[in-house]
Formats: sequence, C-alpha cells, structure tokens
Amino acid sequence: MKLKTDDPFVPEDIRAKINGLQSLLDHAADLYSDIYSWY
Repeated sequence: MKLKTDDPFVPEDIRAKINGLQSLLDHAADLYSDIYSWY
C-alpha cells in the first residue's frame, strides 16, 4: 500500500506523519512475512 504524499496541497507536517506511517506499514508487512514464513 502506497500513500499519496506528492500532492502540493498536503502540509509538510502531515506529509512527514504520512511518511512515518508508510514506514510503520512497511515494518508491519515485514514482520507479518517473517512470522508467516517461521510458522
């Protein structure tokens, strides 16, 4: 899932939070993958 942050109307602080959320989602997907392959 990729969140849209290139819209010029998105304020910088919200853009930073969206990027942080994207990073968290990527980590969650990695964790899910690791657990799934381990199990």
